[in-house]
Amino acid sequence: MEGYYDLAKQDWSLPHDKGFTPTADAMTCHAAVMAMRNIAPTFRTRFLTLADRITDKILPAPYLNSISPLINEFSNSNWVPYGKELFNGHAVKCAWQLGRAYLLEPKEIYRNKSQQVLNEAIDRGYFDNTNGGLHYFQKGGPKNAWTQEQAILAGILNSTITDDPILKIRYLKLADDCMRFVEDHLIDYRNGGSYTDVDSVGSVTTYPKGDYWEAGYHITEMAYYVYLYGNVHLYNKPVELYYYFSTQGEAQTHKLTPFEIADNKLAIETVFLDDQIYTDFNSSTRTLHIPAGQGGKFKVKFRPIDDVTTGELLTYSEVPESVLKVYPIPVKSDFLTVEGVQLTKGESVSVKITDLHSEVLFEQTYHSAYALEIPVSQLRAGVYFLYVNDKVKSFVKEE
Repeated sequence: MEGYYDLAKQDWSLPHDKGFTPTADAMTCHAAVMAMRNIAPTFRTRFLTLADRITDKILPAPYLNSISPLINEFSNSNWVPYGKELFNGHAVKCAWQLGRAYLLEPKEIYRNKSQQVLNEAIDRGYFDNTNGGLHYFQKGGPKNAWTQEQAILAGILNSTITDDPILKIRYLKLADDCMRFVEDHLIDYRNGGSYTDVDSVGSVTTYPKGDYWEAGYHITEMAYYVYLYGNVHLYNKPVELYYYFSTQGEAQTHKLTPFEIADNKLAIETVFLDDQIYTDFNSSTRTLHIPAGQGGKFKVKFRPIDDVTTGELLTYSEVPESVLKVYPIPVKSDFLTVEGVQLTKGESVSVKITDLHSEVLFEQTYHSAYALEIPVSQLRAGVYFLYVNDKVKSFVKEE
């Protein structure tokens, strides 16, 4: 039947039941790590088998109506579902896990089912377009940290694997709004840590800190993957991580894959051992070689291969550069330069900048000219849309 059991007696006898938690959480942690260690192909097979169980057992066939469950959270040992769904976070976590599986094994069913559940959660109103954040239970009511984490990571990965520019925007908006909700309402900047639960608008409830739903695991995991996904997938930037390998009596070889990504999309750029340059590694295969009797703290810088990003969103344009050219992208200066024949067609040029929420952040009319310099110093880091008369281009502002 395949799949981890959910429950057993105190002496581990009579294991029974399956479902979301022993499947998706196994993928999140142990199965994912082992699949990427390259120790044996059985671990990769196990990871993808769990992804298959999400697609064919936990996620239903295309939804019949808006009251059908988003996911089958509980099943018996034969994968026959029972009970009702509980958490929106479990649904979008399925989308995150299938996004990870798709990056390792690009099967269309992984991408399709991932987007199916994510779109359904958004369409049903479980995501709060007004206040930001994903609700804990269906539509309305409280929100919490771990639910936002799943939505953020699912949103980023699905914006990476979709070919539809509209869906890219939709999924990044989900991730962006949930991240902002975490920053604005769930992190306790005075006392440290994060709140487990807040109400729909972000006010702190009396629910205590420190339980297993809260920051020790989920906020840390969120920060880790946002750092990796955001830099590599969205901005095509390198990332640095530390590894500790103890001294062994025999030589060691370790393949370093910090997250799910195709082998030809990420390389090792530099390695330091205890703050000294280290050269015994293979960049393209990401293998670190450690002689017998050596070990310590390794600082590894990973570099995305140039075509790693599928970020057509970041360069996506309905307008060819011969008509309207916008640069630099991403924007690191105080001005965005716009030039092209589009600017010389009329007596005046209407320029507008909006964010992912369609909020107008800049608007001005210019006299016709071949090139314009648009001020963008007031914008926070993020994705924006530039409207020039009836044409639109997306761009990224960096800090």
